[in-house]
Amino acid sequence: MLGDIMNLKKTDKIIAVVGVIILIVAAVGIVFYTSGENEGSKQPIKKTKQYSVEWISASGKLADITGFASKKEPFTGEFTVEALEPGSVIINVDVHITWEDNIVTKFALFRKGQDTLTAVVNSSIGESKTHSATGSGNETLSFIAYSKPNDEIIEDVESETEAESVLLEKYDGMNTISFDFEVQVVVGEKLLSLRPIKLLNYLRDKGNDFTLEITYDYYYPELQEYGTSSSDSDSTNNEGSYMGVQTWAPMAYSGKN
Repeated sequence: MLGDIMNLKKTDKIIAVVGVIILIVAAVGIVFYTSGENEGSKQPIKKTKQYSVEWISASGKLADITGFASKKEPFTGEFTVEALEPGSVIINVDVHITWEDNIVTKFALFRKGQDTLTAVVNSSIGESKTHSATGSGNETLSFIAYSKPNDEIIEDVESETEAESVLLEKYDGMNTISFDFEVQVVVGEKLLSLRPIKLLNYLRDKGNDFTLEITYDYYYPELQEYGTSSSDSDSTNNEGSYMGVQTWAPMAYSGKN
């Protein structure tokens, strides 16, 4: 072909050379394009992990709440029960109330004028309990919270962090419950009494002290990694292999056993 070019005119020679160069450049471009396309078609192998979730039983206790319910106005308050381990689920809460008539019960001969104390406790999940007693009280108000979660398998996640996120989303808000309460006292002695001692007791009786003890039970998750899986057929033999335990250890905090 180059021999033919020598027999052409100068302008024809230039055109012929440019044509050859264009053909060479085009051929090189096709080679590189095809090579790049083949490289891009190789998708990265996506490896995923699977975790088993076992729920561990635990319990906690808040600091005791003490108060004074006046005969003139009730005592009101609130408290929050919170399990701090990530993904925890509270099962039940017990509110134990104790009190004693601090005037009349000291005198065995004058039991008829005992005070009556009534406490109403409401939970944020819609349950309400009432304690009412005369003279003294010692009762536990039990609140059912959430059902115990079942052990499960979390599949197709790329890391322990992603598995934790799945649990946190599924059990969001189940690690905390808020309560409000009201305690009121009706004194047993009457203001208009013909008996001087009863009248004196009425004037002395300002109300009663009480104590609330709050305990609760809950479950927190423990993760166990079982291996990886991928789209590569050679890696399927590793599925289900035990890889160790990933535990969300309990966090210590004030007021917890």
